[in-house]
Amino acid sequence: MPPSPISIHDAAQIISANGSHVLVCDTCALIDIIRLPMRATNEKDIARTLAAVYRIEALVSAQKVTIICPPPVSDEWHRNAPATRTELEGFISEAGRAYQNIKTAAAAHGEVMPSLSFPVERTAKYFYDVSERILSTSLLLHNENAPSMRATSRALSCIPPARKGKVADCVVYEHTMELFDNLTTGSNCRKRILLTSNSEDFFDGPKYPKPPIDKELISRGAILCKNWNWALGEISKCQDA
Repeated sequence: MPPSPISIHDAAQIISANGSHVLVCDTCALIDIIRLPMRATNEKDIARTLAAVYRIEALVSAQKVTIICPPPVSDEWHRNAPATRTELEGFISEAGRAYQNIKTAAAAHGEVMPSLSFPVERTAKYFYDVSERILSTSLLLHNENAPSMRATSRALSCIPPARKGKVADCVVYEHTMELFDNLTTGSNCRKRILLTSNSEDFFDGPKYPKPPIDKELISRGAILCKNWNWALGEISKCQDA
C-alpha cells in the first residue's frame, strides 16, 4: 500500500527536521526503473543505475534523503506500472525467442550453443518491485489548490514543462516549486533535486533545463537531473551523503 498523502507544509517540516537532501521524483523517474532492461545501452548501465537506486534507498533509510512524489505521480504509477511490467515480460520473452533462433541457426553449421532459460516473470517482477519500493518510501503530497491553479495557468500558456496544454507535468512541477518555497526559510536541508527523464518537456539539450525552468530552479537552489546516477552524483557531492 502506498503511504497517505500529506500537505506540502507538513512535508517541509519533516524535511527540515531531518535536515535531509530532497529528491522529487516524477512518474517517469519511477517507471524508468521497470523499463531499465529495455532502455539501457549495455549491462553496465543497468548495474550502475541499480547501484544508484540502492544507494539512494540506503540514504532514505538513514534519513539523509527524503523522496517526494507530488500529485499525480502515485496515481499515474499505479495506472502505468503494470503495463510496463507486461512490456518488460514481452521484451525478455522476445530475447529468449531470438536466442533460440540463433542457437538453431548456429547448429545448422555445426556450432553448439548452450541451452538457456530466460526468467521472464521473475525478472520483470524484480524491477517492478524495486520501483514500487521507492514509491512506498516516498512522501506523497496532497493536490493543493494554489499550485494546481498555477499549473493550469502554466499549461494554458504553454510555459515549460507544459506541452500542447497538458497539465499533469505542470502539476508535478508547481507542487515541487511550492515545496521548495516552503523550505527556503528556516530550513537546514541541503540538495534539492527534481528527477525526471522527460527530456522533451523539461530539458533544453542533454543537460540544461528549459527556460524559465532554469531560472525558477536556480532561485530556489534546486537542480534538475535526468537519471538516478546523476541525482546520486549531486547528493554525493556533500561530504556526509
